[in-house]
Amino acid sequence: MVTIPTRPELGTRRDTEPGLQAHLTPLQSLDSLADALVEKIRGRILDQSVGISAYATGVEQPFEQWYHELNQRDLAPNTRTRYWQIARAYRGWLGSSKPEVSNAKAFIAHLRERQYRQNSILLYYRGLRAFFAFLGQELQIKLRK
Repeated sequence: MVTIPTRPELGTRRDTEPGLQAHLTPLQSLDSLADALVEKIRGRILDQSVGISAYATGVEQPFEQWYHELNQRDLAPNTRTRYWQIARAYRGWLGSSKPEVSNAKAFIAHLRERQYRQNSILLYYRGLRAFFAFLGQELQIKLRK
């Protein structure tokens, strides 16, 4: 009869190799490890994609606050992820400009020019409307459904 171990024995290669298993403790959940990795990756992406001028002018602050707000809201995980993707796309399009309603309208027009499907434009609009509501501004655009 062959015995199949259910977990690696102490001293095996898996226990001594630095990696995911070496960083987990019985009290640490996979969720907290995933959150830490997301924050680390997010920081690297922001460092690489946003110039110093954006930080100096305070353009990044509303987006960072929105990121933290999304994580505190009772939203479906897919909604939270999609809203953050929309905010990042808008942020990338803005360059060094500050987020304003007029810029958001121009961004939606840009999506139309790039021939985004109407459902996608509606999704971007909803995400931006939530972002601007968080900022205390009202974004209203007449869109066809």
